[in-house]
Amino acid sequence: MKDREYLLISPARSKQEQVFYVEEGCSKLSFPIQLTFEKSDRTTDFRFSTNPKVVDLDLDSLVFPLILRHWNEGEYFQPLGMPGLKKLSDFFIDEKYSIPDKENAWILASGNQVVWVVGKRLDDRFKITAKTKRTIRIRLNG
Repeated sequence: MKDREYLLISPARSKQEQVFYVEEGCSKLSFPIQLTFEKSDRTTDFRFSTNPKVVDLDLDSLVFPLILRHWNEGEYFQPLGMPGLKKLSDFFIDEKYSIPDKENAWILASGNQVVWVVGKRLDDRFKITAKTKRTIRIRLNG
């Protein structure tokens, strides 16, 4: 396929929609990507991870099961630190994703809301705030 001024060759992905559900008690996911989940009560010495492959979330703002899937056209989220909504397609353009990168990007969702563009950006609506009592740390391994 042609992407900007480059010709890209990559394996064709199945058009079948891949959706995986993460139940509340899950501590590890091995397929299709490797994720670990650590729940804890928020303490005064809590420190956010600065690693983009690790996300800290307000556990009480999530609706289980979480959904791991690929993005859908027209879908949007509120990138951490931004006041408004942004289309995922615009986020991918800003982040200079190639077409295969976009097709292979994983989204973690709670209900019909994007929580995390896995390995890239958290949705501001699920961040930890001063009111957060319980947290969940999700780590992308590999």
